[in-house]
Amino acid sequence: MIFRVPVDNQHFKDTIENGKPVSEVAGFLSGEEKARVQRISRDGVVKYWGSIPGEGNKRNFEKLTEGDELLCYRSGKYIALAKVAFKTTNRDLAKYSWGETEVGSTWELVYFFSEVRLIEVDSEIINKEFDYSDGPVQGFSALSDDKFNEFVKKHLSVENLLRSLGYEQKIQEKISEEISKLQIKSPYEAQFYLVDLGNQLEFDTYVPPNDAGREVFGKKLLELTTIQKEDLSQYVAPAIFDPLSNIDVIWFKEHYRPQFFYEVVHSSGMTEAFARLKTVADYYETAKTRIIGEEENKSDFEKSRRLHFPDSPRISYKFYKDLINLHSETLHFKKVTDNFLQ
Repeated sequence: MIFRVPVDNQHFKDTIENGKPVSEVAGFLSGEEKARVQRISRDGVVKYWGSIPGEGNKRNFEKLTEGDELLCYRSGKYIALAKVAFKTTNRDLAKYSWGETEVGSTWELVYFFSEVRLIEVDSEIINKEFDYSDGPVQGFSALSDDKFNEFVKKHLSVENLLRSLGYEQKIQEKISEEISKLQIKSPYEAQFYLVDLGNQLEFDTYVPPNDAGREVFGKKLLELTTIQKEDLSQYVAPAIFDPLSNIDVIWFKEHYRPQFFYEVVHSSGMTEAFARLKTVADYYETAKTRIIGEEENKSDFEKSRRLHFPDSPRISYKFYKDLINLHSETLHFKKVTDNFLQ
């Protein structure tokens, strides 16, 4: 079978990209599992992932068998292809590896990999071969039997498809740097830059459902974010769920704790933006709150700040031009880094 799963930034890096030392996870495993992990480890490191035990995830977990291929999806791209070695239900290992959500769930449906290959391929390229329309991967899912059989008849495996396309560890550049030279002409373009910048900086990113379907520079915002609203209920306490889920852009890190809240004020809405930020800021005291817009809106910001955040350094106003410049510099740095490391 072929499976797909959306992944975040930090946890993906921890247990798939880098992996964990066998000695670190062995204490959570049975005797037989320890022996299997030893056999599949490379240089004493083992790689694995997990899913929260919802009804759909349990159903797909039951189908998972040794040798199955699993594609990891993030922000409009497949970023890894893994081969399944074995699976186990292990709440303690999951909690140790990835923590737990604010409602007490953890990713206890654990699957270990015998091979992991890092890639960066537009999801559209592979989805077309699956006979899927392009779009974000929603949860841990398996190809239907019909689609799997047709794909295997044509390509044998995902690994074989990638080889035929020449994606041997190939890094595709993201959206052209020319985009970074444009002016921001709508709040949705500002959201695009904030989401893409957050992804580049290895945060997990979110926009509310009302904005997620907006298309900017040929991409829907939903395709770029790593967290959807339906995921938030697993990560966020019910008391704060509604106001938080309507913030324009959120950057998450470290067990899905919000690190930055962004409200975009394009031509109006300064008071409403402050009201939303005030609610979440009181709950997440270590998170930083930001309003972003044109330079001419700075005076309106100062008036509202004195009312809602008097003498607080936790909120500040950022200009569109500075967002564009930082986005451009970050893309340039990534390009230079990738070229040097290849």
